[in-house]
Amino acid sequence: MRAGRLTQMLEWGAARPDYAAGLRAATATVVPLVVGEATGRPQLLWVALGGWLTTFADPGGPYPLRAATLFAYALTGAASMMMGTLCAAHPWTGVGALFFWAAGCALLRVYGEAAGGVGTLSLIAFCIALGAPASDLRSLALRGLLFAAGALWATALALMLWPVHPYRPVRRAVAECHRALALQARQLAAGGQRWFETAARGRGQIRALLEAARSVLGSVRRGRSGESRRSDLLVALYEAAELALGDLSALSETLLSLEERGAPPPPSFAPSMTSLALALESAAQAAGEEEAAIATPVVRLEADGELARPLASLLSHVQFALEAAAALHTGAGSLEAPQVQLEAAARRSIRDVLSLRSIELRHALRVGATAAAAALLGLLLHRSRRYWIIVTTVIVIQPHSGATLRRGLQRMAGTVAGAVVAALLAPLVHGQLRAALVLFALALLAAALRRHNYAIYAALMTPLFLLMAESASGDWHLAGTRISSTLLGGLVALAGSFALWPNRERDRLPAALASVLRKTAQLLSSARQGPLSYPARREVGLALANADAAFERFLDEGHTDLESEAMMAVRSQTRRLVGAIVALAAAGNLSPEAARQIELALEGLASAAQARTQPPPLPTLPLSPPGERLRGPVEVIHAALSRLSAV
Repeated sequence: MRAGRLTQMLEWGAARPDYAAGLRAATATVVPLVVGEATGRPQLLWVALGGWLTTFADPGGPYPLRAATLFAYALTGAASMMMGTLCAAHPWTGVGALFFWAAGCALLRVYGEAAGGVGTLSLIAFCIALGAPASDLRSLALRGLLFAAGALWATALALMLWPVHPYRPVRRAVAECHRALALQARQLAAGGQRWFETAARGRGQIRALLEAARSVLGSVRRGRSGESRRSDLLVALYEAAELALGDLSALSETLLSLEERGAPPPPSFAPSMTSLALALESAAQAAGEEEAAIATPVVRLEADGELARPLASLLSHVQFALEAAAALHTGAGSLEAPQVQLEAAARRSIRDVLSLRSIELRHALRVGATAAAAALLGLLLHRSRRYWIIVTTVIVIQPHSGATLRRGLQRMAGTVAGAVVAALLAPLVHGQLRAALVLFALALLAAALRRHNYAIYAALMTPLFLLMAESASGDWHLAGTRISSTLLGGLVALAGSFALWPNRERDRLPAALASVLRKTAQLLSSARQGPLSYPARREVGLALANADAAFERFLDEGHTDLESEAMMAVRSQTRRLVGAIVALAAAGNLSPEAARQIELALEGLASAAQARTQPPPLPTLPLSPPGERLRGPVEVIHAALSRLSAV
């Protein structure tokens, strides 16, 4: 991993701090601790642990999904706690039990991200229980009940003590899409150095937001009997955002084409885009239940300019969004039914991945083996609190080798920093009230900032648990044990990730790039046969988003500058090609013959990208100005794949 990537570990994420989640986590954790301290019931620590872990099981989004996930974790977490406690009485047998339990928990990822989170957190509960055997069956059952009580306490804080608004998660998700579109419009208006690359990255982020909104919207609509006007209006807002993204892609490519020919955009372009951005922001505010006046965009169109057609299309879709937002905000107005169909994704089961060729099964076996190895290492070294080694291992190990390395370095760095903070805070937390206030603040900040940066989360979480452990045991030398255990657990996770069926993006990224090129060819085929279809536009957007995610993981692995630059060229030029297809199709300037030649070229490039071989020579490509907008990106992609094949 290079110095630049190491620096990125300490950068803040794009998500806002979730102080509401932090407040719930702190309340769920610290209140049981304070009650236990005040009443002389130290066993309430298990209630606090159940509350803390359950807070992170909350997937957000639709309330039915949140409720189902949280109640599921209350059951699985308590079962894991009891099973881990039972195995703690027989440490050597527990190593084998841990292998199977860890593999089973990891397999829950097959059912989606929420189920995967439940599996990981259940495994953490199992690992913690391994370090604390119970004296008898009554104590074992009591521990499980206390953990379940803490989980239900956290569930109540998340779902019952705040009003339940079924459509609020959808409204917020749709609003985020329109805010991101507004930012993209402002970027196109401002220009500047490397504006096209910045705009392309922004469109990738918008695609991710749109897919999140689509998932939340589909889940809420399926969970309610019959459609409602509010639901239809939210789908209309989502549809408007989808269409506007295509318009912005076309505008971006047209602007770049004009710039390369030395033709600046007309003076009215920047004010028009700024006005459209204001309109999109007002639509976002109305969708997100914020007080806002619907802004009417002021756009000046030049009938003979190349920007006129995509700008007019964007204006129509922004107006469509404004109508839907106004109707959603005021309850008045009429709007025709949206055209987007939110079909349900095919459900998978564990039976679908029971093959050693399956990435999911390989990862599950990898998690089981590394967790068992961490437990065995703790036993052989006669470590106190050896469960810290195991917990670190199961948290650090990820499905991808590069991601495991990144998480391991973040965990180690954060733990060392947190242990130093704990040493500084220890003299200040004598007394119940003072200790409770410090623990509450640490828990709140850790949960609120968790999505910003994992190293910072680890740095806040470490003193939280060290101060809890030290106050309970009176052992003020646990900071060193925590650091060494984290280092050992991180090293075990890294060894397992790179030794057991390593899942490297270097091996998978060529297929992702090939998929992008094939989806672009399908988009071109759709444009050649008639109006661009919505599914074709979405499919190429998803392929680009997947390639972007794979490329980011690839950067965490060993690579050369030539490889990264060539792959970046393929991605950026494919985005440009997609924009050109949308723009030319909308303007009626797409020659069927030229489109067919480019389509065949893309098919050949896709095959070469997947096989990492020299791409075949390009066919004779069109020389006309519209054809040049298609030919240029294809030639750059061909050259980039040629360089990759030589590596």
